[in-house]
Amino acid sequence: MKKNMIKSRIFLILIILLFLIINIYYIKYIVNYSIEKNNQQKLNKNKIEEILKEIINNNNDYNDINCIERDIEEEQVKRIVNPIIKKNIENQISDELNSLKKDIKQNKESIKKYRNKIDNLNSNNEQNSKNNNLSNKLKETEKYSDFHPDTIFFPKNKKKFIPYEEIIGMQKEKEALEEFLDYLQNTENYSNEKLGVIDNPKGVILYGCPGTGKTLLARSLSLKAGDQVSFYEIASPEFSCSYLGESPQKVRNLFRDVRNNNKKPNIKASIIFLDECEEIFKNLSNLGENSNKDLANIVNQFKIELTSTENDPNKPILIIGATNHFNQLDEAIKSRFDYHIEVKTLNENERKIFLETRIKQRKNNYNSEAFNYLIKDINAKIEKFSEEKKANRVLEQLLNAIIRNTAKNKRNIVLKEDIQKAFEKIYNFNN
Repeated sequence: MKKNMIKSRIFLILIILLFLIINIYYIKYIVNYSIEKNNQQKLNKNKIEEILKEIINNNNDYNDINCIERDIEEEQVKRIVNPIIKKNIENQISDELNSLKKDIKQNKESIKKYRNKIDNLNSNNEQNSKNNNLSNKLKETEKYSDFHPDTIFFPKNKKKFIPYEEIIGMQKEKEALEEFLDYLQNTENYSNEKLGVIDNPKGVILYGCPGTGKTLLARSLSLKAGDQVSFYEIASPEFSCSYLGESPQKVRNLFRDVRNNNKKPNIKASIIFLDECEEIFKNLSNLGENSNKDLANIVNQFKIELTSTENDPNKPILIIGATNHFNQLDEAIKSRFDYHIEVKTLNENERKIFLETRIKQRKNNYNSEAFNYLIKDINAKIEKFSEEKKANRVLEQLLNAIIRNTAKNKRNIVLKEDIQKAFEKIYNFNN
């Protein structure tokens, strides 16, 4: 909005300057024209005087008296001619000035019109901005207009998800998900009418150390599956409630909303992604007396909902759980998931690609020595650390620490020393 106002003001100033230049040029032209006319009138006057003198001098028949009379006549001519010439010059100047005043008045009116147009334009820009905000709010409202009024859980917008093909590494994980992905994309090929009785997959558990990209993989998988597959992302602590019976009710509400969404003709299936799923799928045999009494009810409610007859077999509801503690999950829940996939950290070559890609995406400036030091030397050192220290999240922390060191030293190009200090800080490593 501010940029548009600045542009409008600059445009108005340029127009005013243009008109001023035109007016100055026009006045200069009129003055020069008047001076030239005046000079011409003087020349004409001089010519008349010369002609009169020549007539008097060449006429020998006149005596002195006649010459005096002629002189008187000459003076009379001058008295007659001079006012006429003066009047003509004054009239011409007056006409030119009137014309100039008229042009200036027209220019002022034109400037006023342009100013009004610019004011209207600014006003329109403000109105358009308001309209855009209103339109966005309407779109946001329309986005939920297709849902039941009692809906609590809504599918997530996938626009900002990273494409499945752009995920660095995870080749084995992707291969393990190929069958599950094909089922999501082509659910009609897995119907009982074509293949006879077939148990559809219920879901996937993604496990591994923190920061390896389990959430990233789940989101990208749903994006790859297409718009016909809805994606619900739930943080498991959301099911932790203060009152007994409230948590299982949330589970029922979740599956109710997903089933209603699946009734839409453009939806083939829905994914419920549960992050930190160990919080609600804990092994019931390990629960102590002081544990949440509703936790067992949550686990049982999920078991009921996953096998409910209300689920449309042609429009399945699938669960993807992500956990850092696979060994804490309830065994009965584990058995209901068809795929248990470990999401591992990147190897040295994959990590090299990851670092190069993230530096490019972040638009950080490294000199050649620093860049090679990070990609080769530091990358090789990281390979010797534990899986937790090799996670993508830790690599991001390293890149952030490097740039902070550069900024602290009031530079805009990363040097080797910035990387050394960041590496020592993040990895608690001393050369």
